[in-house]
Amino acid sequence: MSDPADGATSSSDRSLAASLRLIVGDAHVVDRPDDLDRAARTTASEGRTPRIIVRPHDRDQVQAIMRLAAVHRIPVYPISGGRNWGYGDACPPTAGQILIDLSRMDRIVSVDATLAYAVIEPGVTQRQLHEHLVAHRLQLWMDCTGAGPDASVLGNIMDRGFGHSRYGDRAAHVCAMEFVLADGEVLETGSPSSNVSARGRHVFAHGLGPDIAG
Repeated sequence: MSDPADGATSSSDRSLAASLRLIVGDAHVVDRPDDLDRAARTTASEGRTPRIIVRPHDRDQVQAIMRLAAVHRIPVYPISGGRNWGYGDACPPTAGQILIDLSRMDRIVSVDATLAYAVIEPGVTQRQLHEHLVAHRLQLWMDCTGAGPDASVLGNIMDRGFGHSRYGDRAAHVCAMEFVLADGEVLETGSPSSNVSARGRHVFAHGLGPDIAG
């Protein structure tokens, strides 16, 4: 005889999957047990299986996912690709979380060759940024880490990864980030555009007044 609680959980999971599919489309929600078990593979001592995997394409979809998770009080675990080998992987820290895979958000918004900065989305990999610099013949070098070419640049930064030049401390050279908070609101860090020029704010992290980074 099946446990009624199992049926309730399955019904809840199906409802969650249906809601997420309305946000990102059928192809970008993963709920097959075999695929979820694959996400639990880890180099750590023990893997944790996510409740479901969702792959948003833009910020609006991330906001909608976060609002849905907040309403249902389901924890989330975002990854930018899950291939930051040596630091982390795609396995969530606890079972039952919504795994938000940001690898589809892989747009290189801009690269400024004069001020030597790039504005990128979280899914951009080391390989992708390197190939962009080569294709556009920019006199800039992608200071890769040992995590491999398919590691996300942002994922490596968030794991405190490092490169091999004078700018190797990647986290120390991030001037601004855009976060989607638990309630779906957006928080932008860095210098406000009203304080410095549109280009200058990408190389100057601190504006006037208090800084939430401390």
